[in-house]
Amino acid sequence: MSAIATGPRRILKNRCAFWVSEHRYDFWDRVENDDWEPLTYRIFDRFLDAGSSCLDIGAWIGPTALYAASLARHCYALEPDPVAFAALRENVALNPSLAGRITILQQCLAPASGPVRIGNRTSPSGGDSMSSLLFASSSLTWEADGVAFEDLLEANNIRDCNFIKMDIEGGEFDLLPSISAYLTAHRPTLHLSLHPNFVSDPDARMPAIRDALSCYRHALTPEFRPISLDTICDPATFNTCYELLLTDLAA
Repeated sequence: MSAIATGPRRILKNRCAFWVSEHRYDFWDRVENDDWEPLTYRIFDRFLDAGSSCLDIGAWIGPTALYAASLARHCYALEPDPVAFAALRENVALNPSLAGRITILQQCLAPASGPVRIGNRTSPSGGDSMSSLLFASSSLTWEADGVAFEDLLEANNIRDCNFIKMDIEGGEFDLLPSISAYLTAHRPTLHLSLHPNFVSDPDARMPAIRDALSCYRHALTPEFRPISLDTICDPATFNTCYELLLTDLAA
């Protein structure tokens, strides 16, 4: 049974500790009990260090951004859903010790900078981590501040990014091809959630994703097992979501 919400809660996760608001106690129970993306935290432990910065694209309410800021030199966390962003801002404010190591941005990473529309088709009010550029025709939508990848780096003077976590509910199909030149030139470790079941034509769109990721030496599952990128182009797998780890480093 979940603890009764009585105020801010201290989360102890692996070797990191941070504070969160009294909301979503059941979710934070899952985080502490290794019942929510335990492999994601293992990946962060392996690839984040205090010498470099990271990007959390699709930061939601902060379960990965707060952890990443505890490990990396700096974490830049993007969340365009206004309900989720309000919760993210509240959680970050509870951690003054991380204030100099985390920047939160109510922006949507997009192929080009400018206003974009995001939507949510699973929640009546948003904030459930499922808002996306793909759902702009849903009944619940917002206009968001779209920012191109290179503009994001320039505006925040990011010169030392060696890790990107991207979980944007299908928005990656437009975004990844647009940043393929950067990935090829710099090859930051990329922890990617890929959602072929969210697009209507995955068989036509998956090859562009494969090509954008082909610059990396290693394609791995979250368990650090090698995987062929051709696998993601197999129609038999399109009814699921992929978690991929792309890196030039040894796992």
